[in-house]
Amino acid sequence: MISKVVTEYRAEILADEHGNKFRAPFPDEVTRPIQYGSSVKTHAAYFLMAQLIPFERAAEYMRNQFGLTVSQGTLANILKEAHALLEPFEVLVKDILISQDILHADETGINIGGKTFWLHSASNEKWTLFHPTNQEELMASLQEGYWTSLRAYFVPTTGNPTLNCLACTHFAMPITCGS
Repeated sequence: MISKVVTEYRAEILADEHGNKFRAPFPDEVTRPIQYGSSVKTHAAYFLMAQLIPFERAAEYMRNQFGLTVSQGTLANILKEAHALLEPFEVLVKDILISQDILHADETGINIGGKTFWLHSASNEKWTLFHPTNQEELMASLQEGYWTSLRAYFVPTTGNPTLNCLACTHFAMPITCGS
């Protein structure tokens, strides 16, 4: 349940005899003059990512249901923060998938904001990793020498097929596949 709770923090500012000013610190979690709590951020991320509700509609929902005026820019920042918090999990999933003998990889075209993106996926029976790549990222990756498709590119090596490269702009790694 989301409820509006307003907490005001004040920081005392003191000056010494030389005119140097000292301000008391705010709590670590207070990083902006106005901010939303974890329940608001969790709901926003859920609406946007799990339910695929557009930003404008998610902002409208937050306003109508909870009386919170959340801008689309704030919603985008909430997703950026969630992405940063989930980065260690993403690294864990990548490490797990890299170590697999058999890995499914695929891609499909999707539309994001009227532009075509490629949604790459890599998975096994327990883990799935998705990553959208737009045309600019795709071209930049190709110029850097990475394969950006998650299709299997097999080359013969010591009798075992090897996936030459599994890459999105986020990662590029050699993978050994089961035969």
